[in-house]
Amino acid sequence: MTPRVVLGRAAGPASPRALGEVAALRALRRLGLSADVSVRRTADGAPRAWLGPLPLPVSLSLSHSGGRAVAAASRDARVGLDILAGPLEDAGLWEDFFTAPERAALQGVEDGLRVGFSAKEAAWKALGGAGPSEFRRYEVSVDRPGPRGHLLGTVTTVVERGPRAGETATLQLRTWPSRGDRLSLCTGTFP
Repeated sequence: MTPRVVLGRAAGPASPRALGEVAALRALRRLGLSADVSVRRTADGAPRAWLGPLPLPVSLSLSHSGGRAVAAASRDARVGLDILAGPLEDAGLWEDFFTAPERAALQGVEDGLRVGFSAKEAAWKALGGAGPSEFRRYEVSVDRPGPRGHLLGTVTTVVERGPRAGETATLQLRTWPSRGDRLSLCTGTFP
């Protein structure tokens, strides 16, 4: 079964944090949650959905760039979302963040450096602190291109913290261009 993931968007002159909250609330309402739902940050800064004093069993991720924000929410899977604006300058990023097989695969993809970096950021968010903090330890694989610059693939890593430490997590990756930016969404049913 494919998990249901909904997106919310916001744009305007507000602060990035305020835009992120609006986008998150829009995504949560698309899941059918009450208008009374709120978004608060956990101690580590991750967004969390709340209804009054109770945290909701919903995975929530948001990202912002250049006056706009995007959020993803799901009841069925962990989600991680990243929006990366503008081109990335190489300045050693290929060697610092990607293994030789990843570099070979991503260099054949249009905008491969930005695709790979955004995918790793989304996977890190999806694992909510259980995955490695070192991006080089996330393995990005692009399976096939879709229409209009969309790419499908996976991001795999070994969980480092929590009850599933040492287990392999494989997240589904969808990435696409959006108004000159790159959006990456990782989803997985891993804990």
